[in-house]
Amino acid sequence: MYMAGKGVPQDHYRALQWLLPSAMGGHPKAQYRVGSMHKTGEGLLPKDYSKAMEWYRKATDQGYEESQVEIGQLYFFGHGVYRDHSIALE
Repeated sequence: MYMAGKGVPQDHYRALQWLLPSAMGGHPKAQYRVGSMHKTGEGLLPKDYSKAMEWYRKATDQGYEESQVEIGQLYFFGHGVYRDHSIALE
């Protein structure tokens, strides 16, 4: 709700406060969102592609497809990892 500003003022920092315990508890969608926040610098987080990759991998290990796409994009553009189009495609 805080992420999108639905029913409450949009507040990425508060969204992170709610998402992080779920992500740390193993919820794949929360892991994906925390990874995305690291990727973009939302929620007062500094932009950090390496941390984004860590969270995306946790979600991917549980079969969360959207995080697989994000990992592919990080490899495609070389953000936080070496640029490798074959891994990106995989």
